[in-house]
Amino acid sequence: MKTAIKFFILLGAISGFSEGAGVLPNDFLTGSTEEPVSNVRVTPQSLDLIKFNGPVNLSCSSSGSSLTFVWMNITSVVTPSDIFQINDEGSVLTLVNVSRNEHGSYRCNVSNPLGFDISDPANVYISYGPEDTQLKVSPSIKQYGEGLNVYLLCSAESRPSAQFQWFLNGEELPDTEPALRLTNIQMSQSGNYSCHAVNGKTLKEQKSQPSVVSVLARVSNVLVELDPTDLVEFSSSVSLRCSASGFSPHFF
Repeated sequence: MKTAIKFFILLGAISGFSEGAGVLPNDFLTGSTEEPVSNVRVTPQSLDLIKFNGPVNLSCSSSGSSLTFVWMNITSVVTPSDIFQINDEGSVLTLVNVSRNEHGSYRCNVSNPLGFDISDPANVYISYGPEDTQLKVSPSIKQYGEGLNVYLLCSAESRPSAQFQWFLNGEELPDTEPALRLTNIQMSQSGNYSCHAVNGKTLKEQKSQPSVVSVLARVSNVLVELDPTDLVEFSSSVSLRCSASGFSPHFF
């Protein structure tokens, strides 16, 4: 009996508890200890997706015990929805139907009673478009006189940025910049202009609505004619006629 009591006291001393405590710690009885959180990592670390592809998964792994997982998008906590699903353990985030709004960085926050750690960002890059392709003409007037400078600007919502093709009366022009500059415009440049936005990643394109550029010939070749040309002072009358080339000239 004395031997048993001495053994119990010895166990209490080894565990750091006095005899008066009367209870041995759970860790000592079970032989288990909590492990701190470490090595938090999200895989894959990058995703290059196209809009409306899916579903896709991000997985969070970590060392440690009794782990709790929380997903974050930039600074907001990600919660289950029609867009996001999270498995029961919390370690897998599923993007159900990828749209442009899910573009950005994702982190995994792992915690337990001993502390927490946060993963490096996993970057989700989502390509989309082109959409809402528009053509604007400046100055915005119905008709342009020869010699004016006219600017056409094509825009589209797209990631990555769209490339552009220009067309005049259905014929492709060599210009590929978002802006088409018509300097010192001539009548030969009249017609229906349109632009096509092309996304090399999604392999999609979208056409703008056509815009009519109507160029009017400027006044030229102004000529005054006399009839008759052989006149006698105070006894002859004469007619003067003014003529000119160009669109709808006015004379005064």
